Amino acid sequence: MPTLPSSGWPAGVFGRRDALILTLYAMGLGPYDIASLDRQDIETTGTGLNVHGRHQLDTAEFGAVESRTAARVWTLWQQVLNVTDAHPSTRVLEHFLRTGRAPALLAGGRSGHGPVVVPLDRWGAVAIPVAPMSAPSVAAVIAAHLNGTAPPHPARPERIRYATDADAQPPAMIDHEAPTPLDNGYYDAGTAARRDAAAAMGDVANIIDDIDRRTEQMLPRTMDLLEAFGAS
Repeated sequence: MPTLPSSGWPAGVFGRRDALILTLYAMGLGPYDIASLDRQDIETTGTGLNVHGRHQLDTAEFGAVESRTAARVWTLWQQVLNVTDAHPSTRVLEHFLRTGRAPALLAGGRSGHGPVVVPLDRWGAVAIPVAPMSAPSVAAVIAAHLNGTAPPHPARPERIRYATDADAQPPAMIDHEAPTPLDNGYYDAGTAARRDAAAAMGDVANIIDDIDRRTEQMLPRTMDLLEAFGAS
């Protein structure tokens, strides 16, 4: 797990989630069990991690270092879940994973109800409303890491935004080609064009009515021809 990133965007969110999946798998849970876990089933202790509910597992069999690492893995992912619950915005989550700062973070103890592992899109965004990962998706994550085929998640450049600090510099300006100047008669020309188009379309209704009349006149002749064809 130390090789999986816990910060940066979007690598940090994938790293935190996948580390928890691998930790739970190491504790003896299968993909279906991991996918069906509720957040209230997991609790950190002073020395490790406990899984309650029907599983009743803990990290007591791990070494002291591994047990504390397992507890930290859950705490790191729990932070992501808490940020997503309180602020369902990819921008807020991205800012947290880049800087480590987010409002009202809760860690440790038990969370509220909700799925433990959730699907992420290719950019690291959590689907809203939050839904659990499927068991096949959990199994695919486990297999990819065990086989060394887990996809990389290259860092994305931070979104450009104006800083609020007095000493900060605004983003560099991009030069754009100057627009073509309009002459003073462009409004009159546009109005005249619309007026001419309206006049040209004025006869459309009459043309459609004429087509309808001709169709009605041709219909009896068409029926007569079909009857003659059927009798021959």
